[in-house]
Amino acid sequence: MVVWSSIRSCTNTSNPSIMLGAGLVAKKACELGLEVKPWIKTSLAPGSGVVTKYLQRSGLQKYLNQQGFHIVGYGCTTCIGNSGELDESVASAISDNDIIADAVLSGNRNFECRVHPLTRANYLASPPLVVAYALAGMVDIDFDKEPIGTGKDGKTLRLIIFLQQGVSPKDSPAGKYLLERGVQPKDFKSYGSRRGNDEVMTRGTFSNICLVNKLLNGEIGPKTIHIPTGEKLHVFGAAMGVKAVIAKSFERIHRSNLVGMRIIPLCFKPSEDADTLGLMGHERYTIDLTSQVSEIRQGQDVAVTTDTGKSFTCIVF
Repeated sequence: MVVWSSIRSCTNTSNPSIMLGAGLVAKKACELGLEVKPWIKTSLAPGSGVVTKYLQRSGLQKYLNQQGFHIVGYGCTTCIGNSGELDESVASAISDNDIIADAVLSGNRNFECRVHPLTRANYLASPPLVVAYALAGMVDIDFDKEPIGTGKDGKTLRLIIFLQQGVSPKDSPAGKYLLERGVQPKDFKSYGSRRGNDEVMTRGTFSNICLVNKLLNGEIGPKTIHIPTGEKLHVFGAAMGVKAVIAKSFERIHRSNLVGMRIIPLCFKPSEDADTLGLMGHERYTIDLTSQVSEIRQGQDVAVTTDTGKSFTCIVF
């Protein structure tokens, strides 16, 4: 039984197609007379104020509101336990009857009791499916075969929705890996379903079709130029063996992940960046760092030179 449905601020709630998809599910439900089950607590924390604006301008936020998905703020909420309390009658029913209550959320944390002490089963789903499961009231449902509910005209209603982060196309690094192992494209499923397979996930890390690489003159897609060969490759292939990353700043978790992979995060000095230094990205860089990782200290200055004669200083972040 679902008791919590939350569209979270992280992971994918800045993706317009997915968020508008959630709004369209809510809109159709309102038009057909479907409502989120009354015992379910709902919330919506958009990825940014921009998301709020396009949901409002498209007229979809009002339908999300009607289904209980009111905007509660921006930032970490349900995912880290900042979810508030369940209705007292619902909480009592769970405790008194030892019910394994479910939470469905679009974040990336589903540890037992993380959302709330009374939700022992927490499922991750895209925003449209968060709305769909709230309408169904349960996770034990096969949307391909079972109706989601009954409309105001008494007819049973089915959900037809195909929105997922699929391992596609088949010529992507992850797709090729699966094909080589006898997996047919129809069985690729989503990256989320294969998150325990490190070979698939590493190949899918840079598979965002919206990436814009300046090395390719603004071409959109997960491709780059291999230096020094000049060959056009998927980012996965070109990034093998990377030892350091130079950037203006690093998101905290990304920085930790780099360090965990023994990749050194280096920041430009304040007021400097690739543009001010005239770096084009085709240079070959020599970074004056010791090979003994244990001797590298956060905050130390590092001299960097290029094969084009430029030199500058970075900071170990």
